[in-house]
Amino acid sequence: YYHAVGLTEKDDIVGACEHYLIALEIMEEDDLIKRHKDAKTQRRKVLKKQRNDEKALCDSDEDYEKIRFVSLIYTRLGRLFYNENSCDLAIIKYRKALKYVEIIDEVSFKADILEFLGNSYQLSSEPDSALYYYNESLRYNSALPNKLDVEKSIAQILFDKGDRDSAYLLIKNNLGKIENYNAKDSYSFILGEMYFVDKLYDSAICYLERSFNSQHYYTRLMSSRMLSVIYDSICNIDKKAYYDDIVSKLSIKSINKSVDTNKLQAVYDNYNKRKIERERAESKRNTIVLFVLFSVFVILAFIVIILITYRNKIRRNNLLDKLENQDNVINKINDDIRQRELEINEYSKMIEEKKGCIVKLEKELKEKEQEISD
Repeated sequence: YYHAVGLTEKDDIVGACEHYLIALEIMEEDDLIKRHKDAKTQRRKVLKKQRNDEKALCDSDEDYEKIRFVSLIYTRLGRLFYNENSCDLAIIKYRKALKYVEIIDEVSFKADILEFLGNSYQLSSEPDSALYYYNESLRYNSALPNKLDVEKSIAQILFDKGDRDSAYLLIKNNLGKIENYNAKDSYSFILGEMYFVDKLYDSAICYLERSFNSQHYYTRLMSSRMLSVIYDSICNIDKKAYYDDIVSKLSIKSINKSVDTNKLQAVYDNYNKRKIERERAESKRNTIVLFVLFSVFVILAFIVIILITYRNKIRRNNLLDKLENQDNVINKINDDIRQRELEINEYSKMIEEKKGCIVKLEKELKEKEQEISD
């Protein structure tokens, strides 16, 4: 990361991008980041719960720094792509940075990223989106430095939309509040550009010559071009030639930057290719793990089914044995019942015979009684 910062200062944009992306790859592999993506409220609870645990608090601070660092890498990448006029890539990186900074809830850092998003949308000719993010940035940080920086861009949008009086008023009011030299150059350029568009050339020359001394490449190039046009219109050939020469030199640098931009895109494409390959490998590993787990589950389920079937079979056999034993008992009881019924029938016959004898004896008794009576 720090090597990339050094390369950026040396204008080695391609090398800087490559090292930023390497740093990002290293950080993205940290499971901690993945675990904390949706953990803004969870972090607060953890910190509150672990307030008395010094070691745990240190761990939470380490988590905070790692998440903040990833957001910083994305911010640096966004700025790098923005400086190369790759607005789409810049917006993607700034949105990533915003996603991470919202986890740690760092207001000032969030306001900066919102402003950077506004700048990217403004450069890509989407003024409404730019105004939204500028106002969001002011909502999170209304301190004077941020206010002056954001309102400078808002003034440009107001001017382009036709509200020129408000734009002039905003720039002039803020120009007197600025102490930073570089910021004054930027404000002078915007005010000079407004006067240039309105063809107020004397005022435009006054502010554009101030901004021409800026250390910022784009400000010097655009100031030189506008001054060349102005001096051509007022027939000042020497001044026009001077600024044309400056424009020519800066344009050569611009051509070299366009070559760097193509290389930059190639570096970013390689990073995306590696990222896709990593995601595919991760997806393949996850698929293998899921397949193994599913296979283990199927095997266990099969074993369980076999055990249940075997157990049911034993139970069924036991039940059949019990039923068979019960059938034998029932058959034995039935045999006993039949035997008893036979005995009862014999006894019944004997009783009938005895009854017949009793009737015969009763008859003989009556005859004897009759004889005695006679």
